[in-house]
Amino acid sequence: MDKKLSSRLVRMNRRVAWLLVVSSIVLIVTGYGQSIDVLDRRTMRDLHVVSEWAFIALLSYHALVGTLLARYRYSSSIRRILARSGGPGVMLRFALRATSWPLLILSGFVIASGLSWYGILIVPFNQHIELDALFFIFFTVHTAVGAGLALKRLGTRRSGGRRAGENEESEGDRRGFIRRLGGIGVLVLSTVAGYSLIRSLYPTGTGNGNGTAPDAPPYSDSPVNTRPSARGQVSIRGRVYSFDPTRVDTVRPDIFRPGFFSIFDVLVHLHREGKITLEYHFDESMNANLIDRVDGEPNWWYQIYYTGGWPERSAFRPDHYPWKDGASMKVLREDPARIEAYQSTWREEIRRLGSTGGKVLIPNVYIQSQNFRREFRNVEVTAHNLRRDMFQDGVITALDVILSLADQKKISYGLKWYESIGRASVVKDYWVEKIDSDRATGGCGYVYEAGDLRYRRFSGNHIHLPAGSRAINSPEYVELFWICL
Repeated sequence: MDKKLSSRLVRMNRRVAWLLVVSSIVLIVTGYGQSIDVLDRRTMRDLHVVSEWAFIALLSYHALVGTLLARYRYSSSIRRILARSGGPGVMLRFALRATSWPLLILSGFVIASGLSWYGILIVPFNQHIELDALFFIFFTVHTAVGAGLALKRLGTRRSGGRRAGENEESEGDRRGFIRRLGGIGVLVLSTVAGYSLIRSLYPTGTGNGNGTAPDAPPYSDSPVNTRPSARGQVSIRGRVYSFDPTRVDTVRPDIFRPGFFSIFDVLVHLHREGKITLEYHFDESMNANLIDRVDGEPNWWYQIYYTGGWPERSAFRPDHYPWKDGASMKVLREDPARIEAYQSTWREEIRRLGSTGGKVLIPNVYIQSQNFRREFRNVEVTAHNLRRDMFQDGVITALDVILSLADQKKISYGLKWYESIGRASVVKDYWVEKIDSDRATGGCGYVYEAGDLRYRRFSGNHIHLPAGSRAINSPEYVELFWICL
């Protein structure tokens, strides 16, 4: 290769290397930011997608120029290191090369497993989590060594180009500052790598119960109490209203058993206590209670999240959404067009239910696991009354979709009862732990959505409401997909 071209490529590669460090840090932060309460999950996801494609492009150039095209004699370097000749620069360059190959291989696996999120099943997605600890460790070492070489080059250029009389002490201060800055960067990266390793060795989630569905509903004679009992709070225009859940009655006794109620029932309760003025009516064409006015003003919607969640956009009927201990809710003004769009999907559901003679027949059921993708059409769903403590007999939940598919011999499954999962201290519901051969492991497992296709994939149907607690009418789709947190 032409020496001038080679020199330009090397100089460019050094710049690319630091851009790669930046994109890697953004990739790490946004990856873990999706599983904790940092900014908005959708924002984190979008930043993660942008940074991962930037990472792939920069890594491709860096690997081609710095690892594959550059000539490096390992045997010669080893001899010089053993002979203690050549100084620290030889050892740093050897460490940089030695860590580049495993880092490149690990990057390939992390990228390939990440692509399975888009349905490209090259490597199972759980490898994305299981390998990232090793990736971050090698990345930290490789970056620290690269920073050491960069500081050495900087010192050489400064000392070689220093004019007579230049202040030596000032130059030393500048170099010392750069070293301290580099040390802080390495400390941050080491902390992230250590956190990743701990997460891989000690996955979050505590559960009890068996890994298969019980033969009979567990609550007929169960001592487990899941009724809300802790005092709750609702914020309306910044004003907080407190209530006692043991005094809340439901306006939907056709759905909830005594002691359980929806977030809509909370507003009715506050109205009956004279704390707010609520005007509402029941619309049979939507099978929903609709808010007309709160304190004389129209166009209200809700924002709620359970413990361990975050404020989320929801297209779900508020009089179907169960209140749970530890929940947090805001009632706020909303664009009337958005409210009408949500309500139009509810009308479509009831029309669909009427067209099937009252049978719940779901047009689309999707299952995207770590090793397979399946689609089912026009799935008939029946009630299994698994949450007999909360719901009246005959109420169909999103979890019944999985149980009905198993009844029809189309899948096999396993369920597990969770009191809590990680930071979500109050779960108290079943989780789909297994479908066919794919079983949840570590921080990887199944999540679900249900509703209209217009609000698919984190656009209104993906809410932190367990499938066993989500009463459904006749949604356009139900989807289970594999995710790692």
